[in-house]
Amino acid sequence: SDSTEEFKQKYDFFPGSFWAGEQNLQQRGLDNGQVRLERINLLDQSGVNVINLISPSVLYFPAFNPGYKLTIGRGVYIGEHVGIAHHITIGDYCYIDNLSAVHSDVQLGRNVLVGIRSTLAHADIGDNVRVGLNCTVAGGLGNTRTGLTIGPGSTIWNGSNVMKDVPADSMYV
Repeated sequence: SDSTEEFKQKYDFFPGSFWAGEQNLQQRGLDNGQVRLERINLLDQSGVNVINLISPSVLYFPAFNPGYKLTIGRGVYIGEHVGIAHHITIGDYCYIDNLSAVHSDVQLGRNVLVGIRSTLAHADIGDNVRVGLNCTVAGGLGNTRTGLTIGPGSTIWNGSNVMKDVPADSMYV
């Protein structure tokens, strides 16, 4: 018997789909990436309260850097035993899977999905990017300290080691 506004105020919501990539391999079924975007758009349009789900086992490392900065958007999932260092921005609706590491100077755009056991460092990752499991996306190695740019809509396939920029809407293997 709740009105729509009462219902929206009474309950918390979270996007309930995950992009897995099967549609690119088998060319069948729903495009879960598109389903996820549609659900995110519905959440935004409805104005409901979207919560974050962050495991209590997430490790934060603020003690190592007095200028520690961490910004987390809404609808974010951070799995078990994820390590997060300093100067990190995590955009709305990002998903960081278990045992991953987000090192210093990383900016994740909106709806970035990071697979299990992946490592990100010194990177600016655009909106709607998929980083597969066990990947390394690391800029700023050595003395250069320049970050990588991963363009919006790109897919980084499982086991990839990315050490150079990736253009928008690309697949990196």
